[in-house]
Amino acid sequence: MALQERLAIEGGSLTPAERRTATVLLQDSKDVVFLSATEVAARANVHESTVIRLAQKLGYDGFAALRGDLREQAQRVDVSARARFRDRKGYQLAKLVEDEAQALLGMVETIDQDRLDALAQTLIDARRIYVYGAPILVASLEKRLRRLGLDVVDLPSEGRDLPEKLLTLGKGDVFFAFVLREPNPALAKLAKHAELQGADVVVISDVPGVSLSVVPKHLIIALRGADSMFRTMTVPIVFCYAVELSIYRLSQDKAADALNRLGSLASILGRLGTPVVTDGRGQSA
Repeated sequence: MALQERLAIEGGSLTPAERRTATVLLQDSKDVVFLSATEVAARANVHESTVIRLAQKLGYDGFAALRGDLREQAQRVDVSARARFRDRKGYQLAKLVEDEAQALLGMVETIDQDRLDALAQTLIDARRIYVYGAPILVASLEKRLRRLGLDVVDLPSEGRDLPEKLLTLGKGDVFFAFVLREPNPALAKLAKHAELQGADVVVISDVPGVSLSVVPKHLIIALRGADSMFRTMTVPIVFCYAVELSIYRLSQDKAADALNRLGSLASILGRLGTPVVTDGRGQSA
């Protein structure tokens, strides 16, 4: 079982110090394979015992076993040739590009394709998918899923429309939430409501060990970048595209049919929406 899968299972029980350590393990996985528990602790600003305790909590015999797991994972994904664009003084365009490239490569290192496919299959099988989180991500995922013929409800973060749109949430549905940094206060209530209604809960987070009131069916950690003060939406938006591609591969006939129908509708509605040019007497020119 990969490190991220272990974190998904034990995430809700992690202490703040353990969560900082988990972030270092995922963020700096290429370096961690060469570091001691003491050096990892220094990066996470925790005591060495926290690193060892976290490894044991995640089911490893100790930190050495955890590090060995990361080493095997690193061997499967060779990113050693990635370029270094600039020195690390200041925050220039090249540094931004480098950070985003590293964050994207980190997705490949920490998100197993089988887990992504399992998430995609849950969405394929869902009666309806309710998407909650940052508006830009909700809009991106909703568009990707709707194009493939899936029934999607975009949930506002707050307001009177939120309970109205949740009214039809029930058994066979999926509540899909993006959690950036920390969950907002409403998320725990929404996730609990979804569970009580018999819906599956899916969470995509950039917080290792995110704590929720329910155990999600799928919890995927997609770290966004090393700069804690400035994080873009590049990683979660690319994740939306990855989900779309996985769904298309797993349900190609249904997805292709939906895209064909979309093309036909766009053609028909495009013709209907074309303005008619008249000769000034109300007659078509």
